[in-house]
Amino acid sequence: MENYLGEIRIFTLAQAIPNGWALCDGTLLPIQQNAALFSLIGVQFGGNGVTTFALPDLRGRVPLSTRLNTPYIQGAAGGSASTTLNLTNLPAHNHQLQGSSAAATSLVATNNYLAAAADNEYAAGTPVTMAPAMVSVTGGSTPVSNVQPYLGLTFAIAMVGIYPSRP
Repeated sequence: MENYLGEIRIFTLAQAIPNGWALCDGTLLPIQQNAALFSLIGVQFGGNGVTTFALPDLRGRVPLSTRLNTPYIQGAAGGSASTTLNLTNLPAHNHQLQGSSAAATSLVATNNYLAAAADNEYAAGTPVTMAPAMVSVTGGSTPVSNVQPYLGLTFAIAMVGIYPSRP
């Protein structure tokens, strides 16, 4: 089976790829020595378009289709391995404070319920509703992993082969 020039294949070879193939690692190549491949991929993966062009860089990336009404642009890279969540990333929710009007019998909340003091230890008079601002912020700003399950393989591009016909 002969390959097409510019075709990308996945290999299970960790350290070596067949002759006529190059790793998809973003390497800059001279246009003059690789004119046929440059005519197919141009500078969509990098390079200056005058003397150099780049091979696709699939290290740590997942390829996806840019056809059939997808929002993805041919040659564009995106995504991130981690992200920091903020309030706009969280669905609307609340945290209810559970309480009981029964008198407290210990210093430890039972079944996660706060209880009424046996006497007015902290405030005299009628109890008041706690203000929403009195609930403190929780959590941190540590980035969380955003990596889908994966299997490491080697992507390589054909440097020689049949020049593909175009419509």
